[in-house]
Amino acid sequence: MRVTESFHRVAKLHHVADNTIHWYRDWIEDFLRFHKVNGAWRHPRDLRGEELGQYLTHLAADRKVSASSQN
Repeated sequence: MRVTESFHRVAKLHHVADNTIHWYRDWIEDFLRFHKVNGAWRHPRDLRGEELGQYLTHLAADRKVSASSQN
């Protein structure tokens, strides 16, 4: 099962609003695309805190995403 499918299933079980699921899924996919290496996906279980920090820095520095959007 894809990561996003698993997320969707769990979010629905917790009665998360459809719009929220959509936005979170988009952020998850963006995070995974950011860490795609040579065209190959890396599973989230293989990513560590350092990779999360790199992504957050990318959002702030390159894409000018506000800190409140990163929470």
